[in-house]
Amino acid sequence: MKNEFIDLPKNIFFLGIGGIHMSAIAKLLFMRGYQVSGSDLSHSSTISHLEKIGIKVFIGHNAVNIKDAELIVYTSAINPNNPELVQAKQSQVPIISRAQIINFLVQDKKLVAIGGSHGKTTITTLISYFLLKMELEPLVFSGGLSKDISKSIETKIEKKFLRMEENVYDGMGKLAIIEADEYKEAYLSYHPNIILINNVDIDHIDYFVSEDAITESFLDFANSIERNGTVFLNKDSHNASIIGASIEKKNIKTEYYSIDKRSDWQAKKITGNKDGTTSFELFWKGKKIESLTTKLSGRHNILNITGSIAIAMKLGIGFQEIKSMLLDFEGINRRFSIYKHPQNIILIDDYAHHPAEIKVTIATAKTKFPRRKIIGCFQPHTYSRSQYLLSKFQDCFEFLDELIILPTFAARETPEQGIDSIQLSKSIKLARCTYIDSFEMAIKRITDNIEAGDIILTLGAGNISEIVPIINQKIEKNFYE
Repeated sequence: MKNEFIDLPKNIFFLGIGGIHMSAIAKLLFMRGYQVSGSDLSHSSTISHLEKIGIKVFIGHNAVNIKDAELIVYTSAINPNNPELVQAKQSQVPIISRAQIINFLVQDKKLVAIGGSHGKTTITTLISYFLLKMELEPLVFSGGLSKDISKSIETKIEKKFLRMEENVYDGMGKLAIIEADEYKEAYLSYHPNIILINNVDIDHIDYFVSEDAITESFLDFANSIERNGTVFLNKDSHNASIIGASIEKKNIKTEYYSIDKRSDWQAKKITGNKDGTTSFELFWKGKKIESLTTKLSGRHNILNITGSIAIAMKLGIGFQEIKSMLLDFEGINRRFSIYKHPQNIILIDDYAHHPAEIKVTIATAKTKFPRRKIIGCFQPHTYSRSQYLLSKFQDCFEFLDELIILPTFAARETPEQGIDSIQLSKSIKLARCTYIDSFEMAIKRITDNIEAGDIILTLGAGNISEIVPIINQKIEKNFYE
């Protein structure tokens, strides 16, 4: 859908401005000189940054907040009864979705859209990093904060706008790269020249009614490719392969990447190194190119990297440049972020909130740190997800030695829309699984019982990351004093 605005009005209001994507758009427009404001339910470090650079943010939703707005931008998570949204409709203030305004911002560029149920943030960020390091000046919207992005742009924007970790850059080049969100089919607003589908898994059943419906939606996404565009697909994902077979019948160009199956791009001989890095061999159509090394961990990340390399080379970046840049890539905040402490204690913080992601993250920790006790602390994300994925949640924690379940991060929901953390904790098949009703008590439970050599794994997409610096401080204090 082409955006109806020849240009955007001056005063723009964001409903849900604290979200990782919404805050990025708001910041970009503010840096372009627009009058930007917004609202959200609660304060956060992201909102603190927006306020610091000069954006007005209201905590709580109230109709009076939008009195000066000439355009409303909303996320798909906003309730239709939101008082600001209702007021905007009554006042006939133009309203557009997050995806629509992104589409407006990228309409004159060659668009690379990264989709999938898992891994899209890592892939989006890694490709963005390659493009930035090669001075191709892409417009970037990623769903995760990255030191690599920040370092790549630190000389290109005013210091007052730069964070230590970034997920947005307003490049003036010919390329735009975005993380394409499947929730409520936001990605169907775009017209990509390159699409990547990393995997398709059952999720967002509050919108999609089944796994087949999700797969059909991703197929629609693949079919949205511009003429002569290319769709990259993970051949190890059953549903992504189904999509590939379907679009090939329409003569849409495809390239596949894989670990387990022969494909255009394949990673083989994955090896963990003593220094904590991972090496693997990369093949193109069965012929070995060369070996590469990365600081990222886990088979899932080798797949992410393989897909990223495929697109980077499609965009004209040379392999040797990619190899060098990959070795320097640190990764994304809250994607297996490792904090090391005295007496070999390690805390790993990860965004994983879907059972498939949780299982992979735990397996990666188990492989990277064998024969170590692993204590997990998980914050469920939405009541509905806990309910419709209950059978998968029951088994995904099986390799933990102990699990703490925190109260559910409700996001857009109310408890009657699914099951709460107490119900979830009772269903999990793990001998040592405990529900704890506050961050404070969970922190105490972890830090009072931590022993030399233990691994702590914090998991969830809500605000569980707030406990990470506190746990780190308490471990340092306990073991240094």
